[in-house]
Amino acid sequence: MQNAIFARLGEDAQWAGIDPTVRVRFAERDELANFGDTELMMAGLVLRFRKSEVPEPAIRDLVVLDKSGRRLRLSAEARLDANGVWAAPVIDA
Repeated sequence: MQNAIFARLGEDAQWAGIDPTVRVRFAERDELANFGDTELMMAGLVLRFRKSEVPEPAIRDLVVLDKSGRRLRLSAEARLDANGVWAAPVIDA
């Protein structure tokens, strides 16, 4: 099922040190930030990708989307779910 989801909703990307292209998907998550007594909720971007394509992702890995050329960098440790899909926060590089 994961293959069908990635095929339909994902997009191709170049991952530094990995050949050929990697299929990735995006998700947004809410992040909380505290500034004194004030709490702000900000949207964060999460990149999802399969362990079969990226066995060992690392913080600061560079990912370039094929279609748009957008450059992203993993900003924190990726977490692996039970389906073999990594989820990692990313920022624009």
